[in-house]
Amino acid sequence: QKIMVFDQLSGVQPNIMAKSQLHLMARPVVESIPSKYHEAVRLFESSDDIKLPQSDVSISLLLPKTPLNRLYDGEASRFLVESYEQGEVTFKDQRAGYINKKWFDNPQYRIEWQQRVASKEQNFVQVISLEKNNTTPKIVEENMNYRLYKLDKTFVIEYLKPVKNIVLPDNYNINHLMVIAPYWIKENTITINQREYNLSLEQGLGYIKIVN
Repeated sequence: QKIMVFDQLSGVQPNIMAKSQLHLMARPVVESIPSKYHEAVRLFESSDDIKLPQSDVSISLLLPKTPLNRLYDGEASRFLVESYEQGEVTFKDQRAGYINKKWFDNPQYRIEWQQRVASKEQNFVQVISLEKNNTTPKIVEENMNYRLYKLDKTFVIEYLKPVKNIVLPDNYNINHLMVIAPYWIKENTITINQREYNLSLEQGLGYIKIVN
């Protein structure tokens, strides 16, 4: 079982580098070092396969491909918010006014991914695996028309442009395919192993189809 999260952020200013954050109750298993800005904000190298302790749950970031990875490490960083003042990066503690309640989850750890290059549209794609992975989720093909993701035995194709037909390579041995497409995809086909599959679409909701 997997949860796949697609986020597309459109910036009002082209120089802003977008971030995505994931709040956690347990400290993720990552090799990290303190950042130069704050000792409780740590940096780590890879987000390909982040494990959680005493659990089969794992997290993979597929987009952006080379993000800045930060770990907000425990109570000391729980209320920290990054701020820019006169061109300098600072982290401010925003705990003022916080009221603790026994029914709050109160996560003490935060993973933050940030784009390294600013652009008008910035994409974040995460996969949260709820059981032990046989293979790490990854992007196996990407071009101007689509991206193809491999999540263990299931493939996911994301349309990037309104092309009428997409032909997938035979060497992927695709048995299950989920199709994600914007509302403007109509009367399209996907060719898998020299067989065409017709796509239909419900406007505004995207489209998902399982190919057996």
